[in-house]
Formats: sequence, structure tokens, C-alpha cells
Amino acid sequence: MIGPFREKRSLLLRATPEYVWPFLSRIGGDTGWYSADWLWAVRGWLDRRAGGVGLRSRRDPEVLLPGDHVDMWCVETVQEPISLCLLAEAVLPGQARLEFRLHPVDGGTALTADFMFSPTSFLGTVYWYAVLPLHVWVFRGMLTGIAKAGGVPYEWIA
Repeated sequence: MIGPFREKRSLLLRATPEYVWPFLSRIGGDTGWYSADWLWAVRGWLDRRAGGVGLRSRRDPEVLLPGDHVDMWCVETVQEPISLCLLAEAVLPGQARLEFRLHPVDGGTALTADFMFSPTSFLGTVYWYAVLPLHVWVFRGMLTGIAKAGGVPYEWIA
């Protein structure tokens, strides 16, 4: 078995972490994922059909606490305005974690989304490579969507 796998993307935003945080912390639920919401809805529907949790409502539309649910994710840790780590509770052939970080850089903020997947079988490795093109598209769109929601100029770092 190969893995764990990672998909990491970063933007430089011309705003402080404190300004960006509210847009990040509203992710999921009624706000959506800032990109490809229809794809997240399909994924939630498929998860529910496979016996998983599907898409669940958030406890609060703006504030996240450890243990909160964000659709098919669970908040593992939250450090406002520095980081948010989500663990997938969806039916998957492995474990998935999505971590967002905000780091002050040169009068702005580096916003990073780091998706990590640890397959539990060969099927997990096949799954990773099958969905990788979607992840590249979805995570780029998610980060630019957060920037656009805040009206913040941005440029790609990685």
C-alpha cells in the first residue's frame, strides 16, 4: 500500500488573519464550500447511501468548536484565527483530514488548505488517484472562494 497522500494549496491574501477568519469559519453548512457545492452535495448523498453520515447541519453558522459537525466532517481542532482541522466522518477507504492554516506574511495572510489521506487498503490508493483531479479543482476553488467572499485580492503561492 502507498500513502499517506497530500494535496496542499496556498494563497497570499492582502488581509489580516483576523479579517479572513470569519469567512473560513463559516465553511460548509448553509454557506457551502465556496466551490463546487453541487459536488459536495453529491458526495454527501453517496455517503448517506453507503451508510455514512452524509451532510449534517452545523451547530452554529459562524462559530466552530472541537466536536462540531460540518457536513460530513468533524472539527478536530480550532484555533481562531490560526487554524481549523477537520476529520472526515464519511465512508472512505482510509482516513481523511482537511487542515486550514492562516499565517501572517508580508502585510497579508498565507491561507493554506492541506488535505491528507491515509488509505487503509489498495482500494484507498485507487480512490486517491481517481479523485485527485477533482481535489485539485475543488481546493483551488475553495481557497479563491474564501478570498472572493471577503473581497480580498489574492495571488497563488503554491
